[in-house]
Amino acid sequence: MVLNPVILCIKAFLLPLHNKKIIALACLVILCQVALAQQSEVWYNTDSLLRRVSANKKFGQIIKEAEGIYRKAHIDSADVSLAAFEVACMEKKLIDDKQIRPKGIKQYKKKQIISVVDYTRPGNRPRMITVDLKRRKILYESLVTQGAGTGNIKNDKYTLPLYFSNEGGSECSSLGMILATKGTHPDNPCHLCRFTLARKHDCVIVMEGLEKGINDHILERDVVVHTTGSLNFGTDSLRRLLSIKDTLYCMMPDSCKCLTSRSDGTPKRTDAYATQCGIADNGGYMGQSNGCLVLPEETHIGLMNAIKGGSLIFICKFRSMLTHHSVLC
Repeated sequence: MVLNPVILCIKAFLLPLHNKKIIALACLVILCQVALAQQSEVWYNTDSLLRRVSANKKFGQIIKEAEGIYRKAHIDSADVSLAAFEVACMEKKLIDDKQIRPKGIKQYKKKQIISVVDYTRPGNRPRMITVDLKRRKILYESLVTQGAGTGNIKNDKYTLPLYFSNEGGSECSSLGMILATKGTHPDNPCHLCRFTLARKHDCVIVMEGLEKGINDHILERDVVVHTTGSLNFGTDSLRRLLSIKDTLYCMMPDSCKCLTSRSDGTPKRTDAYATQCGIADNGGYMGQSNGCLVLPEETHIGLMNAIKGGSLIFICKFRSMLTHHSVLC
């Protein structure tokens, strides 16, 4: 489904909010990534939109503060763009001030951190950052996967993702503002997203999409933050704890593969795409997920601990000039 952000922003003019036109412009900036996810030769210029919004004193101050944090924290523009960070901070400020109230925001803890995933950067760059806004400091920089897609809408792990979706079965990433809710990670057993269906799982953070029509199906799609791992599922205690029937699910010794069972019980090898060896085998690139934000095994624990329990993650793909198409399915 393709959304028209212009129509959405026209509706924003009708909202009973102070300074409606500026709010509508802010909404247009926030939603411009949706416009960039349409097959069209016309691209919205994010920088010019930000300049127009910044003409308002209040929003200009938010953007100025965001730029100051970006510079002070020494965020590498090769990893996350200034525009992506500014829009993330502006939407967070609108949420903090209750000028927009997304459904599902009750679990939001108003933490003074924000995570930004910039899909205009390739999979061999640390394109997910978590920033302490108060101390103006990067807490974590991380590689992160992109959704592989399925059928005739497939992404390539070596190129920028073209396809995004809010629909079940798409195996694509979702864009927009997302809330990181409950999460646990006392250990690091190897797992895939499907194991979250049975019960709360170690090394996983549940996410809830805050933008209707853009990412609000994330929870039902079982799109989470997780990692692959190196511990063996071959013990009865782990299998009972996680309700896993696949007795073969384990990391293969001295390999970048996990061993799983096919439906007929025969062994199947799958890539350990978020481990050091798997990343090295892929020339420094992460593998692709079914839409989940998958973090490297060796460095995921601190980042997951920082963002779980009510922080915001802004996932975006926009910039001023693009030379290829993106599609929102």
